[in-house]
Amino acid sequence: MEIPSLTIGPIFIQSTYLLWSFGAVVAFLWIVSINLYNKKPHGRFFAFEWVQSLLLIAIIWKFSYFLSHPIKAIQSPETILFLNGGTLGIILGILVSFVVYIRSIHKSGFSLIYSINLWMSAHFLWLGITQIGFTLGFTVYYTPLWLYGYFVILALSYLFVKNLYHYRVIVNYIQLGLLGWVSYRVFFTTIHLGDLAVWFSFATIVGISLVNYVINKGREAT
Repeated sequence: MEIPSLTIGPIFIQSTYLLWSFGAVVAFLWIVSINLYNKKPHGRFFAFEWVQSLLLIAIIWKFSYFLSHPIKAIQSPETILFLNGGTLGIILGILVSFVVYIRSIHKSGFSLIYSINLWMSAHFLWLGITQIGFTLGFTVYYTPLWLYGYFVILALSYLFVKNLYHYRVIVNYIQLGLLGWVSYRVFFTTIHLGDLAVWFSFATIVGISLVNYVINKGREAT
């Protein structure tokens, strides 16, 4: 069964955008729910900040095509309607949106660690829901269901975290997220020596583990 598109008068909305929007609404409500569950105020503030962050990622991802293909973009600017910046655009969008999100949270005087945990949890949930929806709703689009189901579980597991104000929660979830993706690449795809994304992710997991070990040993020594 394919997800239907939506037509409102002269406006045509693709089914892919509907699915992304649905995932964003669920993630928005998820942030509010986490705050209510932990008896914290300002849930809607964090949720709106996250939505702005997501929109910024989408905008940068779309228009970063100009950065990777400036000549083609100048010659045929209409291609921006059909093309995007690819993986580089997504990475750039995440980095820029994260910095903007942190600056906004800092100006508002809220805890950065708590805010980052909310940001990560919502992204896990949004990514998991949308990718599962694409696989189930489009016969020509396939993503590993178990991997994105794993991301949904990671998001839901934030309810069982006792202290979202501790930096170690961020570290642990970064490791878990990368570990799930690397495991998928190792067991279900072919990895080449030049696949920098996989090697960088693996090095990040090992590096974070070593830093954690050194910090813990230092605390034990004192």
